[in-house]
Amino acid sequence: DYVAEAVVRARETHRGTELLAWIVPLGRQCDDSQEFSRGLLHELGRHLPDYMVPATVQCLAEIPLTPHGKVDDAALPQPDRLSHAPAGRAPNTSAERSVARAFEAVLGVTGVSATESFFALGGHSFLAQPTIAAVNTELGSELPVQAIFQGPTVEALAALAESGRNEVSDSLRAVLPLRPEGHGAPIFTVHPVSGLSWAFSALLAHLETDRPVLGLQMHGLAPDEPEITEPASMQELVSWYIATTQEEQPQGPYHLLGWSLGGRLAHRIAAELQHRGHQVSTLAVMDAYPEGDSAAGVETDQDLWRSFLKNIGTEVPEDEALDVHRVAELMDEAGSSLAAVPEASMTTIIRRFRTIAGLLKTAPVPVVDGDLHVLEVTHDVPADDRSEERRVGKEC
Repeated sequence: DYVAEAVVRARETHRGTELLAWIVPLGRQCDDSQEFSRGLLHELGRHLPDYMVPATVQCLAEIPLTPHGKVDDAALPQPDRLSHAPAGRAPNTSAERSVARAFEAVLGVTGVSATESFFALGGHSFLAQPTIAAVNTELGSELPVQAIFQGPTVEALAALAESGRNEVSDSLRAVLPLRPEGHGAPIFTVHPVSGLSWAFSALLAHLETDRPVLGLQMHGLAPDEPEITEPASMQELVSWYIATTQEEQPQGPYHLLGWSLGGRLAHRIAAELQHRGHQVSTLAVMDAYPEGDSAAGVETDQDLWRSFLKNIGTEVPEDEALDVHRVAELMDEAGSSLAAVPEASMTTIIRRFRTIAGLLKTAPVPVVDGDLHVLEVTHDVPADDRSEERRVGKEC
């Protein structure tokens, strides 16, 4: 009912490889192509998985053809940027306007307001580094990549740049406020192997906008926090996470989402919350199962470093010995946001993973009373793909 002809191609854009679409509408002109394109994308999203929905749809009077009657790919115009209705006031300082321009350049949107979040606009951890680089270029500042988690809105990031306050510690604490505001009960995300919940930022644009999202992270990672003793038992470890959770939400119902290693932790957190008499309304895990060996395939630190690097598209020769400094260099070369994590914090992450994996291997699997929602990856995404598909799953 909408489209007479359509062409879809995978193209390289400023955000990586994305699906782009060009259409000839059925029985109408391209008078308001932006509104028509947004409506069509919304309709496609109702019927197709996310990875099959084009990033943009451009309205044409006709599809360009070669003399032989085939689609002339070279003649397909560059995609339009989709504007949107700004949610909030316009940027009203020079710094805010500069940050808004950086958001628009990297995220491919226009009309960004001062109160809109990088994540709500489609940003995610893999785009954090180029976005901060663009902000620093605009402002002549030296913000670290973690600043995007500390102040994800245009006004907050501009204020951080102007104040000079950009503590790396704020994005490495036990709770990462991915979306601190809202009216519903928060969703608590439980970190994967990296110990960080940064990658869950990719989900924000797909969740209810009034739902707070709080990331649970490994304890003791922030440089300004005292070193803590490794937990001696699964009970002690789970109690850490529950204490952190209940500082934010003292009573249930609780909503937990864990990814990979975090899925196994979320299962145990849910069981202990129920044992203490609290309601757990949601327990969801992504690519995780209650049993198994979390350290399988990464028995040594060298294996684990290589796994981190492989997930961001960096292969290292087998005869090259890796240490935390070399890994940080390679992550920086690959454009990974993890490169900004201090080396001491990375060392703690590796040590803590070993502790958690050992406890998970030996502790019995508890019973959770209720449904377990299991989400599985349906296809692999190449490690060097920066498109929508890569938003969650490759940068651990």
